[in-house]
Amino acid sequence: MMNISYTAEEKYEDFVTSFPDVFRRVPLHMVASYLGVSRETLTRVRQSRLRQQKDKSIG
Repeated sequence: MMNISYTAEEKYEDFVTSFPDVFRRVPLHMVASYLGVSRETLTRVRQSRLRQQKDKSIG
């Protein structure tokens, strides 16, 4: 369950765990609004997470 005091990263992780395929069906600005963050912040969080996953697979 998402808590209003979570960081943007925590909100994103919780959301992705609960709804793993939602980004294929829902526009990014709507997901950002649901999470209570700006579209730009959501984009930064997603890119950071993808970089971390890429670094883990390389290393």
